[in-house]
Amino acid sequence: MTPPKLKKFEQWLFEQERCESTIESYTYSVKHFFDRYKTLNKVNMIDWKRRLISEDGYSYKTANARICGMNVYCDFMERYECKIKQYKIQKKFTVDNVISLRQYNKLLQCLKDDDNMKWYFIFKTLGMTGVRCAEVIQIKIDDFEQEYSMIYNKGKSRKVYLPKVLCEEVMAYYKDNPNIVYLCESRYGTPLSTRGIAQMTKNFADKYNIDKKVMHPHSFRHMFAIEFLKNNKNNDIVLLSNMLGHSDINTTAIYLQKTEKEQIRELNKTVNW
Repeated sequence: MTPPKLKKFEQWLFEQERCESTIESYTYSVKHFFDRYKTLNKVNMIDWKRRLISEDGYSYKTANARICGMNVYCDFMERYECKIKQYKIQKKFTVDNVISLRQYNKLLQCLKDDDNMKWYFIFKTLGMTGVRCAEVIQIKIDDFEQEYSMIYNKGKSRKVYLPKVLCEEVMAYYKDNPNIVYLCESRYGTPLSTRGIAQMTKNFADKYNIDKKVMHPHSFRHMFAIEFLKNNKNNDIVLLSNMLGHSDINTTAIYLQKTEKEQIRELNKTVNW
């Protein structure tokens, strides 16, 4: 069944200044619901929530993303009584499945060997700035000349600083390509989509034999944060929080925690009574 007012819902999300990936996620959730049910009501919403886990095999995190999308749709349709609660998930205090510095350098070297400089610079920028996928697609080649980029996301703007060594390398390469505007430019001269970058990341995981679990765009943001804290003598969590664009420093503090494997290793070393 075609969801009622789906096009208007998409336009409403756009006017709410939701990012492209969020609009795609929310509209997918609405389509998923109406593939099963003809009527939007509380009973169907509760049944749909249960089946996300029991039949579709979604993780609780993914199920909550679907529920969030439908709850926003309920707001749009002014059917507030149909909204449902998300699954409660124990808060995770570790970051796992992060690309290692060795894997990151392998990826860059393979791309360079294949003379794939476009994707070499995309991944190098992700790894050296910690920007989100929805942010890297906004960066322009001219931004590397001024060593910063103004990023707009979810109705907010922030200045992302670009490391000097990266800027010099990008500018040296693109000086002979004056018609390229965006770092992540499609063949049509427009920015690539976040979905396109995610798919290419998976493709390179296969091509270069890099663990798929760590090859996703957000992995480079995690790697940046971890490596920054390792190399910054002051362990400056406030500075890192500003560079990542976090509104709450507690979000950044997760990078001070050990991974699950590290915690288990420390537990086994310590507990001997």
